[in-house]
Amino acid sequence: MNVLLAEAKVPYDIVLEMDEINEDLGSTSVVLVIGANDTVNPAAAEDPSSPIAGMPVLRVWEAENVVVFKRSMAAGYAGVQNPCSSATTPKCSSATPNNASKTSSARSRKALSGLPWSRLPQPSRKSARR
Repeated sequence: MNVLLAEAKVPYDIVLEMDEINEDLGSTSVVLVIGANDTVNPAAAEDPSSPIAGMPVLRVWEAENVVVFKRSMAAGYAGVQNPCSSATTPKCSSATPNNASKTSSARSRKALSGLPWSRLPQPSRKSARR
């Protein structure tokens, strides 16, 4: 992961280690997950019979709201379905490229709207047609 961040020119001094950020996720209002599956799967931490049991993960499911953006809602590389990618999980919203602009935009706005720092502007009719 650090190699990818370095290639993207993300300054290393702003990157937190997994155990450092996991401490904060329980008090986080919204987590955006982009293109991840096994690395944010609660089965690794909560299901001892899972093929990914014991794997270090970002505990995003502890946040108040989780918005997952993936190419598809299929299981990850390990073949384990992730409940955070399920629209049936109450605090999780999911989006694929096909439905991201329709479904997740509305769900994301709803999840973010209750936050005091987040008063998102509504798109104008003109910009919504682009």
